[in-house]
Amino acid sequence: QKESFYFDLLSFNNKLYSSAFVLHNDWAWVKMLRECDGLDQAETFAIISRVGHYADQYDDLLKAHYESTAAKDSADATGSR
Repeated sequence: QKESFYFDLLSFNNKLYSSAFVLHNDWAWVKMLRECDGLDQAETFAIISRVGHYADQYDDLLKAHYESTAAKDSADATGSR
């Protein structure tokens, strides 16, 4: 179901603020890019919190969807076919 999984990640990217799903070494990651110049402690905390929130939110959604559909052909994780 790689194709469906990749489609889901691309679809979710549109909903993320200043972050994106990426693939690296057969793993899906949430990443955020920011220049270091002018980066302060509050912004660093916000970045870490946002990426952590997205990772927690979407891993639950993806895990529930792909575990429940492991043996059958179904819609993507957003419910679309």
